[in-house]
Amino acid sequence: MVPDYSPDGAPPGLAPFRVPPQAGAHGPFYKVSYAWRWFALLLGLTAFATLIVHNLYKDHRNLLATEKDRLKNQAQVVKQVVATELVALHSVLYELRSEWASGRLREDADSRFKILVGALPGVRDILLFDAGGMVQAVNDPKLLGQNFGGRDYFRRTALDPSPETLHVSRPYRSTQGDWVITVSLRIDDAQGRFIGVIAATLDPAYFSPLLDSMLHAPDMWAMLVHGQGTVFLTAPHLPETDGRGLERPDTLFSRHLASGGRKSVFLDIMLATGKRELVAFQTISPPALNLSHPLVVAVARDPEVILAGWRTSVIRYGGAFGLLALASSMGLALYQRSRRQYDRLRESAAQALVQSEHFLRTLTDNIPGMVGYWDNGLRCRYANPAYRNWFGRSPEQMLGIHIRELLGGKLYSKNERYILAALRGEPQQFERTLVRSDGSVGHTLVHYIPDEDAGRVRGFYVLVFDVSELKVAQHQLEELVKRLEVLATTDSLTGMANRRRLLERCAEEHARAARYAQPLSFLMMDIDHFKHINDSLGHDVGDEVLKAVAQSCAEALRATDVLGRLGGEEFGVLLPQTATGDARAVAERLRRFVESLVATTRAGTVRVTVSVGFSTWRETDHSAEDMMRRADAGLYEAKRAGRNCVREG
Repeated sequence: MVPDYSPDGAPPGLAPFRVPPQAGAHGPFYKVSYAWRWFALLLGLTAFATLIVHNLYKDHRNLLATEKDRLKNQAQVVKQVVATELVALHSVLYELRSEWASGRLREDADSRFKILVGALPGVRDILLFDAGGMVQAVNDPKLLGQNFGGRDYFRRTALDPSPETLHVSRPYRSTQGDWVITVSLRIDDAQGRFIGVIAATLDPAYFSPLLDSMLHAPDMWAMLVHGQGTVFLTAPHLPETDGRGLERPDTLFSRHLASGGRKSVFLDIMLATGKRELVAFQTISPPALNLSHPLVVAVARDPEVILAGWRTSVIRYGGAFGLLALASSMGLALYQRSRRQYDRLRESAAQALVQSEHFLRTLTDNIPGMVGYWDNGLRCRYANPAYRNWFGRSPEQMLGIHIRELLGGKLYSKNERYILAALRGEPQQFERTLVRSDGSVGHTLVHYIPDEDAGRVRGFYVLVFDVSELKVAQHQLEELVKRLEVLATTDSLTGMANRRRLLERCAEEHARAARYAQPLSFLMMDIDHFKHINDSLGHDVGDEVLKAVAQSCAEALRATDVLGRLGGEEFGVLLPQTATGDARAVAERLRRFVESLVATTRAGTVRVTVSVGFSTWRETDHSAEDMMRRADAGLYEAKRAGRNCVREG
């Protein structure tokens, strides 16, 4: 039990209720009119009910707010991954379109597409159509020569005169029977005439696990929707929603788009499920891309499940309040009935007060957190069981203990400024990592609430909540984002930087070179006769050769140099702080390293050579692409010179 403290030391509201002294038979209490007694009772019950409703409302609001934030964060993760995939895919399609229009991508287009599809996990097919819709190049031989000119995505791309628009088709059923989305770019010749379309099909098998990873509760679902309202993917998979349209004006999807914002949260009926859901929407439209239509990700939970515990609390508090109201009303009615029963009624009232104290004690002893009270001498005057159990103290040990003795010198010194601020009447809130009595470590959210009376601080309340599980979930989410970032910037075969990452670093170093007039060089390297290796020994052997060449080149470079795979058998090397002469020496060193390399493969040892083109930054360069184009020209010069040599571009 909580000790009966003195008036100065007892925390208000936590000391036991005391039975009022007996009034005389003709005391002032009996002169109060019948109506006023009932009015006072009604006023008290109304105030108590108001407090309960207010607290329940706050709990309801906080529960939904917390879940809204969690859903928005999960939708943001999906948005970042999908946006990254779209940006990378746009870069690939843009480069392929340029190469096709210039005539450089002709003979090995099919094998090139096949390699790119292997390097882009979110892509199933890459297709190149002529102006009539006939497939001219594709990674899947079964599709070569077929005509898709009647497809909606081809017609829309062909009719749009803007070559910079990345067209995102409505989801449609593919020849394999599943639902896919095609992204495409228009191809024009030098005179601006339409000559074809370069397109890629998004693989639903890549995006489905991403949506599944967001489902941390059985009542959750996630959905990826086209900007025009057609459902692309759901997790868990709901076959009845495949290809379903959500574009009706009264749907949550339409309300999200109509809001004009990138993100929104609704609690209403969801057309796709026909149930009342808490849904977080995020529009996926990377600023760097000119999309014909955005994609929208939705992550939702069933509010009935979220609020199940809260409803139980409503029933519990409602029942307790009903019992209290009934007991109080009956007590007053009995008292009014006969003054001769005064003593008995006084005893009944005292019992009701004891029950009220027990009710309040039950609340403080069973709330999911630690509650304590420290007077202005920093002595403990109250601690609920959760508080005592955390520090492994009995009620007798807690009563009157100094806060420095309880926390220990090290933890007290960390908390001292918060304690002193609370004693000045300033509420405090902070997080702290504490060691439990069993030696385990927990993360807590701490509130110090000053207890002020007529401008004097008598002490302060302590509310501590264990947020260890939330911290663990936050750490797991951060680790997931880091892993996704690594996957988005690393070539899965060689472990080197992928094309997207290499281009980003080129842009960064070009900006630095232009600002500080520092030397910068770029090498473009291509394995000679690599197609012959793939055709004669197989693509698995070709992959082993690529990894061996990448590893050999990495060992020959500085830590500040950046080696990346541009695609297929083509690599790029960024050389910061490197002038023309040193760049030529590095290129020659790489050529000799590869020439002397003996790659051990499943087909035996394989020797290869490389052709290298290089260029150095010039003040006239407008972007890193200017320097890279000269390196590419140097590479073609090296090829024409007989391969296995270095040429400056």
